[in-house]
Amino acid sequence: MKPFSLLLALLICSVLMAGPALAVIYKYVDDNGRLVFVDDETKIPAKHRKQTEPIKERNDNMTADELKVYQEQQSEERSERLLRRRAQREAALQEQRREYQTPVMIRGNRVMLSAEVVVRNKVAHVILLLDTGASQTVLHRPSVEKLPIKEGDKGQAKIAGGYTIPAEKVQVRYLEVGPFREKSAEVVLLDPVSTDLPYDGLLGNDFLRKHPHRIDYEKEVIYWSMTNE
Repeated sequence: MKPFSLLLALLICSVLMAGPALAVIYKYVDDNGRLVFVDDETKIPAKHRKQTEPIKERNDNMTADELKVYQEQQSEERSERLLRRRAQREAALQEQRREYQTPVMIRGNRVMLSAEVVVRNKVAHVILLLDTGASQTVLHRPSVEKLPIKEGDKGQAKIAGGYTIPAEKVQVRYLEVGPFREKSAEVVLLDPVSTDLPYDGLLGNDFLRKHPHRIDYEKEVIYWSMTNE
């Protein structure tokens, strides 16, 4: 027999000879005179370990009353574990809900929020006006002039009033709004029509239609849908 086959045969024999391991249950009486069962000796308080009795099988030397107590304790432990899991899931859900809430600034009919524009390792913090009438997200050139943006396609953009002005479609590393990070996002660069605008561009329908949302005008918060990916 080859050495490998011999070793395998010895291992199989040792497993068969060992037999199935029996779970050990320990019982003791606590300070209140209550019978307690545990499956780990380390769970037993040190002062009670001397009067602890091990039981190799649940029905081994366990009276009917002890079996009833044991089963009740097992049921309580399962209920506690279930409640802990539910509480953990609820806490995680609440945390996720908080992440999907973004503060906004409301000025009359204008709803604005902060965003990040990143090109290479440079970051620009901007304020964007939510505009479902804008087909694409727009950035005013002065707000991102420090970013190393590559030259893009030149064209014309139609603005309020029906006017058209020069525009340029470019790509940024990512646009981050609330919990969402749009990688390789395409935006339109143009010069603002006024220098005293309270925002740095428009968050257009190209972004908003992908991320359903609801605006709470009283709390000045936008709630994003968590089901949309």
